[in-house]
Amino acid sequence: MHMYSEKKDSLAISTIILHFGNEQLTRNCIQSVLNDSYPINKILVIENGLQKNTQTLKNEFTSVTFLSLKKNLGFAGGINFGIAQATRLWKPEFYFILNNDAEIKQGCLLELVNPMKEDSSIGLSAPKIFSNFEKKILWAAGGEFIVWRSLAKNRGLNKLDIGQYERKEKCNFLSACALMIKRETIENVGEFDEVFFTYSEDLDYCLRAQKLGWKLLYVPKAEVVHLGSKSSGGEFEPYQSFYRWRNRLLVIYKNSKLQNRILFLLFLFPLIIMRDMLRYLRLKKINSILFCWLGLIQSIFFLFLKKKIQPLSPNFNQNGDRLNFGLLAKNPLLIFFIKILDFFLSQVVHPKKIFSMPSPKKILIVKIDHLGDVLMSLQILPAIKNSFPNAEIHYIAGSWAVPILKENPFIHQVYTFNHFLLNRQGCLFQSIYKMILDTFFILKKMRDEKYDLSLDLRAYFPNFIPFLFLAGNKVRIGFPTGGFSSLLNIKIDWREGIHETEHFFDLIKEMIPNPKREPISVDYLISENELKPFLDKYDFGKTKNFILLHPFSGANLKNQQSKHWKISEWKKIISYLENANIQPIMTGSIDDLPFTRELTESSSCINLAGRTTIPLLAGLIKKAKGVVCIDTFIAHLSSCINQETIILFNQNRSPEQWMPFGDHTKIISIQKNAGDVILLMKEWVK
Repeated sequence: MHMYSEKKDSLAISTIILHFGNEQLTRNCIQSVLNDSYPINKILVIENGLQKNTQTLKNEFTSVTFLSLKKNLGFAGGINFGIAQATRLWKPEFYFILNNDAEIKQGCLLELVNPMKEDSSIGLSAPKIFSNFEKKILWAAGGEFIVWRSLAKNRGLNKLDIGQYERKEKCNFLSACALMIKRETIENVGEFDEVFFTYSEDLDYCLRAQKLGWKLLYVPKAEVVHLGSKSSGGEFEPYQSFYRWRNRLLVIYKNSKLQNRILFLLFLFPLIIMRDMLRYLRLKKINSILFCWLGLIQSIFFLFLKKKIQPLSPNFNQNGDRLNFGLLAKNPLLIFFIKILDFFLSQVVHPKKIFSMPSPKKILIVKIDHLGDVLMSLQILPAIKNSFPNAEIHYIAGSWAVPILKENPFIHQVYTFNHFLLNRQGCLFQSIYKMILDTFFILKKMRDEKYDLSLDLRAYFPNFIPFLFLAGNKVRIGFPTGGFSSLLNIKIDWREGIHETEHFFDLIKEMIPNPKREPISVDYLISENELKPFLDKYDFGKTKNFILLHPFSGANLKNQQSKHWKISEWKKIISYLENANIQPIMTGSIDDLPFTRELTESSSCINLAGRTTIPLLAGLIKKAKGVVCIDTFIAHLSSCINQETIILFNQNRSPEQWMPFGDHTKIISIQKNAGDVILLMKEWVK
């Protein structure tokens, strides 16, 4: 009998679990492994991406090792990282790969390990896996790979377990949902191929292992329960549809003989893809059809044109900022259009490579976004001016942003460009016509100015990169994540999980090695000429206090309900301020008027919606006791003025990326009620 030792080089098993964010699933998974009686088993949980919710698990499972990846590397990349770290820490004899939505039954590990110790030719073993253990519904009893169809399938999928799979059997495919791998096998076969990202990486690994002489064993007495696709959705969702076909072609290319490839592509592929399209139509999964074809096209680009393959984020269909194929986009048609356009541009446009950054005399900064985004972009101006004190800084922004730029002491010149997709003023045809006029004007101005350095701060589509190229600007720096990356001289990687202003600082690091963030002042925005008449009109002297409320975001109100708080909660805030002898003042745009009227009727709240300019608004913020608002421009303005600010953040936006900077800023979820906000406000109204 083999005796186990606690020495570092002879630990028996390391169980590697990828955590994708569902805390309860991972908790159940870990507990099931801890409940197993195997004598020496080190558990390693890999937080695969920026989920940031394992602290509770760390506190609960002190014997478990938790490691984090800053970026989601997919299943293949996460497992490779886990294997490398487990080897570094413990050098186990076996690695047990386990999905976080799976739970093992007592004795599972020993059953998997024993036959591998008895037969040195067995490199991988897998248990009987149930989708419903109580009803004995199978998910996998081993697996099989059908060569001529290039298809892997789990044996017994969705069948009732009546004892038909009770013998240990050699298989040609085993799922990595729960998979034991011998250390010698990994040393011989190598890592999982990360080009797959997720799905089919286990099939590819099994085929590679068998080519090198390793056997795959199904062990029925080892049992696991798998809930299935809880981390990424159902079988016909866009995420699965993209990888299912993309990776199937990759498997064929890597592991099939030429005659099998020809047979599949000429005869089977048209029939199977047609069958799947009909399924999608029947299920009304139109988006899934588009993503299926995106996956196919990406595999063709990779296999035949040697284009770098980029993953699809599992969060693409949520309101978040995640990279899909290297783009910050969710719409499959838009992604398809940009990728095809970028491919053709890359064949005909070859921007000059920049090996040394010149000392610029004229710097162009482009930020064609909305007001809050433009205000955040001002954070980089002190660092640029300190590094290039003699350089002129010019800005291109939407006309709506001119009031916050034209008097800025760092900015020499401001030009306007209203992109019709970002313009909230007027109808669509008016916006398109205005953009056409702006295009001719701005191209002429850029050619006349002859900028030494141009930075497009927008990481999303639409960006300004094509216009920088058409104007012949010498050095073009930007993010490739909004498309047209082939037109940039210098491409800056967009990093997930950091504040938006950090992205701007990433851009200027190409010309300023260690840019320092300095406090910015927007006092230049305040107009005493506008502020004083208002204060006199409402008798706001030194003793009368007021708090600003900004509950809506203009034209977006009907389209972005998730961004707004309940009107009943705002009314409670107004009532509280009245009882505390604090004057509530409500601000907003002209589009907010119908909603602000409803809020302010039968109350003493002053309704200024549609009646304030940015200089007046800045002055009111400066004089107020505090500001309560949703996540919009006024939140950023208030934070820049260093005012006490409570921001109601909606659940579809990441505070880590979008929250305003400021020591006096407090973030509260829009799911909270008025009582939670009032509790924070009490510090202001003492």
